Amino acid sequence: MATSKQERHKDSFTNFGLGWGLWESVWSLRGFENALMDCVAETDFFEGLLDKLLKNYLAQIEYCQAGVMFLLLPNRCSLKHI
Repeated sequence: MATSKQERHKDSFTNFGLGWGLWESVWSLRGFENALMDCVAETDFFEGLLDKLLKNYLAQIEYCQAGVMFLLLPNRCSLKHI
């Protein structure tokens, strides 16, 4: 069943991309060496950061679900569970 958003834009193609995966997002925020150290020495902080990034990714997907016809996932996720 088409949503009202899809009905309004019948002649268009909507896509949405998350860009990088969780790891790439962490090291872009923290720096590569710091991210590696956080994995080992600051596990609570690292897990909290991953949780926040994951919640952000899931919120973006949920927001776009109604009108997105094509979802571009990070390279390692795209075909993993097909």
